[in-house]
Amino acid sequence: MVYALDISKESVNPLAKFSNFASIINVVVSLFIILASIAFVFVMLSGAYTYMTSGGDAEKVKQAQKTFKFAIIGLIVVLISFLIVKLIEVIFAINLPL
Repeated sequence: MVYALDISKESVNPLAKFSNFASIINVVVSLFIILASIAFVFVMLSGAYTYMTSGGDAEKVKQAQKTFKFAIIGLIVVLISFLIVKLIEVIFAINLPL
């Protein structure tokens, strides 16, 4: 009698959900979006702190405005990358449950 364990089931092997390239992309892109959103919030808070503590100093106000601008540009880049992944999903008929 042979006892074998089916490691292709997710209940037995948690890594079984990464059985194809599309599922790996799904996890990486989702993680990237979450981390970028968290970074966006912290960069915006940093810019707000710089702006509030500038005390009327024009140089610090410029620095805070620059921080706001780069945070928004970064968020736009992340959103565009998400849209590109969705476009690739449509073009190649890949099922990515994002």
